[in-house]
Amino acid sequence: MKKLFGLIQKYRLQGIIDVLLFAGILLFFHFLYRGNRDIFTHWSFYKNSSEFLSNTVFHWVDALVSITRIPFESFEHLTRNGSIFKRAFLYYGSLNYGIIYVSWGCSGLKQFYQWVFLIALFPGPWKHKLWYIPMGIGVIFLVNVLRIYSLLIVTMYSPSIVHFFHDDIVRPFFYVVMFALWVIWNERFTIPMRKKRELNRKAGAEMNEVVS
Repeated sequence: MKKLFGLIQKYRLQGIIDVLLFAGILLFFHFLYRGNRDIFTHWSFYKNSSEFLSNTVFHWVDALVSITRIPFESFEHLTRNGSIFKRAFLYYGSLNYGIIYVSWGCSGLKQFYQWVFLIALFPGPWKHKLWYIPMGIGVIFLVNVLRIYSLLIVTMYSPSIVHFFHDDIVRPFFYVVMFALWVIWNERFTIPMRKKRELNRKAGAEMNEVVS
C-alpha cells in the first residue's frame, strides 16, 4: 500500500484518481437506482418525498413564471385529449399548444441522494460536510427549478427541440453543477486535509528518527 501511495505521489496521479472516484460514486448510485427503480417507486418514503419535492419545484417554477410574466397557465391537474397531467404548465401558440409538466421523476431527489453519498464518502472533514451537503442540495434544487423554467422558454420559441433539450442538455447539466461543487470541495477541503496529514506524517517520521 505504501508503494502504491508512493507511485501516486511520484507521478502526481491524485487528481486523476479523485476524478475517477467522483465518477465512480455517481455512476454506482445511478445504476443502483436504475437497476432497482421498481423498488424505489414502490417505497412509500421515496414516493412521498418525490411527490413533496415535485410540488415544491412546481410552485417555485410557477412563481418564476408569474414574476417574468411569460404566457403560461399553471394547473395542479390538467386534462388534455384524454390525458391527465399533474403540475402542468400550458402554453398556447399561434397554431397549437405546448405542455410541460413536473412528474415525480423531475423532483431532483435522485440527484440529492447522489450528492449526499458523494460528499459523505469522499475524503474531507465532517465538520464541513455537515454544512456543505445541505448547501449543495440547495444549489441542485435551484438548478432544477431553472431547468424546468428553461424548458418553458424552449417550448415557446423552439417546441421541436424540447425533447432534445430536456434529454441531452438540461438533464446532464445536473452533473456539470455537481462536478463544479465537487471541485470546490476537493480544492478547499480534501487537498488541504491530505497535505496536513502528509506534513504530520513527515513530522512524526522525523521525530522518530531523532528519538532513535
